[in-house]
Amino acid sequence: MGYFANRPDVVQIFDDLDKLRDFCRFEGYKFDERDLYNKKARAWQAFLDPEKARRERQARSRQRRNKHTNHRKS
Repeated sequence: MGYFANRPDVVQIFDDLDKLRDFCRFEGYKFDERDLYNKKARAWQAFLDPEKARRERQARSRQRRNKHTNHRKS
């Protein structure tokens, strides 16, 4: 019986940290351990609501494409 067997709250923190790291790696966010449970951090907000983050990223991408397309026409 080890330390972590008696501390499920510590195990949960490390599990959440691993999940956030994987999310950042696959979704292209900068990973920083300090972002775990930080409601102001972009990566944590995106982790909590990945669909919203995906829609925002697509909207920014469309804006950039439209900006470049409009610039070329001028």
